[in-house]
Amino acid sequence: MRDPADDALERSLDLAWELFAAQPAHPEVAVPASRVLAAQPERSSVALVLADHREICGQGGEARRLYLQVAGRRDHQFVNAARALRYLALAEHDHPEALRWARGPTSPSPRPAPPVAGTLPPDPPPVPGRR
Repeated sequence: MRDPADDALERSLDLAWELFAAQPAHPEVAVPASRVLAAQPERSSVALVLADHREICGQGGEARRLYLQVAGRRDHQFVNAARALRYLALAEHDHPEALRWARGPTSPSPRPAPPVAGTLPPDPPPVPGRR
C-alpha cells in the first residue's frame, strides 16, 4: 500500500508542473515545488521546475544554483540541467560559459580514450612556424 504522504508529494509535484505550464511566472508555482523539494531534496525534477520558474521570474542566480545542483547529481536529468545552464548563460551573454555547457561534461582529470585496434593515433599538434 502506498504512503499517503508520498501521494500528497506526487500531487504537489504534478500541481507545480501544471501551474508552470499554465502560468510560468505565477508565484504559486513555487509553493508546491518548494514543499516537495523540502521533503525530498534529492528529486531532480522538482528542482528543475523550481529553477525554470525562478529563471522566468528574473531570478537567474537562484535558477543557476538549482540547475547546478541537478547537474552535479549526474542523474537522468543532467542533460536538461546542462541545457538550461547553457540557455541561461546565453541569455546573460556569457558565451564562454554557454560554450562550456554546450560541449558537455568534463571530468576533473580527463583521460584520453583508449586506442581502438586498427586505427591510427591522432596527428600531433602543429609546430609553430611550420606548415
